[in-house]
Amino acid sequence: MESESPSQILIYLLLLTSMELSGSLSPFVANMTALTNIWLGNNNLSRHIPDLGSLTLLETLHLEDNQFDEEIPSSLRNINTLHEV
Repeated sequence: MESESPSQILIYLLLLTSMELSGSLSPFVANMTALTNIWLGNNNLSRHIPDLGSLTLLETLHLEDNQFDEEIPSSLRNINTLHEV
C-alpha cells in the first residue's frame, strides 16, 4: 500500500485465495481503482460478479473455484492491461 495523501490509501493487490470466504463479492471492489491483481480463487463466493470495468489497471483476475451465478462481466474486455483471467 502506498499513500498519496494522509486521507487516501491505494490498494494494489487483493490476495484472499483459499480464505473460506462466502457470500457475494462487494461492488465496492470496483471503487478500488488502483488494483492490479485480484486473487479470490478457491472460496465460496456466490451470486453475481460486479462490473469491474473501472479497474483499468487490472492485470490479473482469479475468481476460479467459487459459486458465481454468471459469467465474468463483458466490461473486462475493455481493460487493456488485463492478461490473466
